[in-house]
Amino acid sequence: MQANLKVTAICLALAVPANTLAAPIDVSAAIWDSGVDLSASTIAVKRMSDGQVWISNPDRAEKPFIPASTSKIPHTFIALETDIASPETVFAWDGKTRSMAAWNADHTLKSAFQKSAVWVFQDIAMHAGHSQMASWIGKLDYGNKDIGNAANLTTYWLKGPLKISAMEQIDFLERLALNQLPLSSETLAQGKDIMQADTGAGWTLYAKTGWGLRGDDPDIGWYVGWVEQQAPSVEIYVFAFNLDIRRRSDGRKREAAARRVLVEVGALPQSASQ
Repeated sequence: MQANLKVTAICLALAVPANTLAAPIDVSAAIWDSGVDLSASTIAVKRMSDGQVWISNPDRAEKPFIPASTSKIPHTFIALETDIASPETVFAWDGKTRSMAAWNADHTLKSAFQKSAVWVFQDIAMHAGHSQMASWIGKLDYGNKDIGNAANLTTYWLKGPLKISAMEQIDFLERLALNQLPLSSETLAQGKDIMQADTGAGWTLYAKTGWGLRGDDPDIGWYVGWVEQQAPSVEIYVFAFNLDIRRRSDGRKREAAARRVLVEVGALPQSASQ
């Protein structure tokens, strides 16, 4: 009951009158200063209390891409809600050596999310089955909501047909941050704990990276999530950043560029930049 009252209070505090929305603010300079190509990237940040948006490359912000590992956000909440896994469930490594050394071990749901262990989430999808996964992606209104047919069950977020734009990520994460998805309070609490990426005095960052292979096209990189400020007052900043990855070093720019913008707009303190 107390948790529900807290969520209600946050929703009321962050309600945005329709006639007070300000024009988006360009943050291209911060992206450029991060060493990221403006034409091959986009970021969108939304402050919940007044609907203020900061953006670079707005046309790309509307363009859908494969979500890659950012899809592990809804995937995790589906696993929790359907009792396929708890945060402590151990997924036993099958002994197959995969490209990322951190994947080659047993994982809990929490460690699999943090290490982005693809095989764990493929295992969850197979346990859920195509019908249940398709139903939940639809109920969560995630991206284009298309996971394809049964043959796509373990790759729909890696190769398609599931796609999502930066602005659609913002919409989904806003509803998640405010507990407005059709999920139990226990699932929401457990899932957000799994998503916690960093914290400091008066703020908490919830986030997920993504890196998707696109064949002849450059790879797509993501960093999405939200910052919740607890002091001096409650404020939530939801964000989504994507960029073309042409070389391995570009992967490090995902979080670094996003944090730089979050510092600039006041979502994070300077000490939280990378």
